[in-house]
Amino acid sequence: MKTSRIIVAVTCSIIVCAMFSGLASALSQEEATASVAWVPLAPLPGNSATASVIFINNSPDDLTIESVSIHFDWMDAGLYVGATLPNPVTVPVNDSQVLSPLLINIPSNVTLGTHTYTIGIDGVQGTSDFSWDSTQLMITIGTATSSQETFNQWNSRVAGNLSTAEKANYRSSQAKSLLQKAKTANTQAQGLAGNQSWALAIASLQTASSLLDQAATAEKNYKPTFWDQYLMIVIVGVVVTAVVAVLLVLFMVRRRRKQPETPPAAPTPPPPAEQPSYDI
Repeated sequence: MKTSRIIVAVTCSIIVCAMFSGLASALSQEEATASVAWVPLAPLPGNSATASVIFINNSPDDLTIESVSIHFDWMDAGLYVGATLPNPVTVPVNDSQVLSPLLINIPSNVTLGTHTYTIGIDGVQGTSDFSWDSTQLMITIGTATSSQETFNQWNSRVAGNLSTAEKANYRSSQAKSLLQKAKTANTQAQGLAGNQSWALAIASLQTASSLLDQAATAEKNYKPTFWDQYLMIVIVGVVVTAVVAVLLVLFMVRRRRKQPETPPAAPTPPPPAEQPSYDI
């Protein structure tokens, strides 16, 4: 997302222009996660939908959100629909926040089917401004897929990705943290689905999916530090020493069992009886 962000409403539903001057730092992709709860889930062309952005702060600092925007694949490059928040929202470290809903009007000429979009977040990290873009997310326009069917599709995808991630045995602490957050988001999704809150449940699954993608990326970019390598060498050395000690003990026990037993000593013969002597 560029430092200067122009937010333009689709089909004149929202007309908001926000120009940010000065330089803004960028959060890395792994330092935040965002998803959207759509109502309805599959809006029709020419109709409106409410988008509630769920933002998760994975960075080491508290983040203050000042504006939120969305760019759809049917929009020209550099154009967004969104708004500057009237009251900036602070999201603590390792916490999440549902931002103020956006009313999105879908243009009448948008084709039916799956489309992609990205979420843009601008705000303050410490004393510096930041700008962050999400990975590409998906929205379905005007299909008859039910909320539960959509949930089931996402649920199956996330379950498979979770299984793969757990089997990967991540070494990166960041990847492990993101995986744990993905599990938490998945658990929340199951609870929301149990209450038939399909929009929020699907948004939670999308959050879990994004977190799993970030975890895989963090693990791929992971480079062990000197102390990680040193600790690994120490652990391997201890394990090898323990294994050698156990094998040595087993060898000595088996060797002792194979040695022939010493035969018992022959009984000592009794001394010869004294012969009587006769004087001649």
